[in-house]
Amino acid sequence: MTDSSCKWLPDILNAEYIDYLATTRVVLPFSETSDRRPSVIEKLPLNSPFYTVFSGKVDHSIWVANEIKALLQADLEAKR
Repeated sequence: MTDSSCKWLPDILNAEYIDYLATTRVVLPFSETSDRRPSVIEKLPLNSPFYTVFSGKVDHSIWVANEIKALLQADLEAKR
């Protein structure tokens, strides 16, 4: 991991391992046995365009941002 990261973070070669952070893996119900962690975008039933985002993996962030942008643009255009 250090070798592959040093291309973007050269100083990592001089870093000292101290500890790691652990977190809870958030998954949808009945998905515990797989690595399936989809991102889900849902519009709240309000007059204003509010959305909830359940994002399972950080590599989905660009897709989620683009999708939210498109949804908000469509909402704003519909109000014109």
